[in-house]
Amino acid sequence: MNYVELGQQRQKAHPQGTPRFFHDPNTEDIRGSLGELLFSSVYGFPVDTAVRPNGDGGIDFTTPIGIIDVKTALKPYNMLVKVDEARNPVDIYVLACDHGDGVASFVGWEYADVMRRCPAKDVGGKGIISHYKSAKDIRPMKEFNTLLYAEMGQLKLL
Repeated sequence: MNYVELGQQRQKAHPQGTPRFFHDPNTEDIRGSLGELLFSSVYGFPVDTAVRPNGDGGIDFTTPIGIIDVKTALKPYNMLVKVDEARNPVDIYVLACDHGDGVASFVGWEYADVMRRCPAKDVGGKGIISHYKSAKDIRPMKEFNTLLYAEMGQLKLL
């Protein structure tokens, strides 16, 4: 299943779900699926393709260093975590950039407890209040790799 199909299936499961940043309600789920597939392909953790009417609770990946929630943006100026989602049992947020052509890359990552302490406001003008931190100020993926592979007892350079 590709990222577009996965995103569309997820959105169909909860069309009256959480507020969305985009007019097309599929956009957020499709973009999120792209970021999750990137994480899976780089780190080898399987993508959860189950479609849940109430969403996944931010649990994209369960890893040796905790629960990972991948956030994907077309213009990742900030790491954004919706205030309502900040209560999810997530340990780390990873930010990915959707290049708009079916390709994504990592921007960086941050601990969930750090994001919960960040200021919150309506960053996108859609009435969705999110904790935000500049993408320039989040941790580099090299640090994430060191943390993950140290916990896994492997040395793998990406």
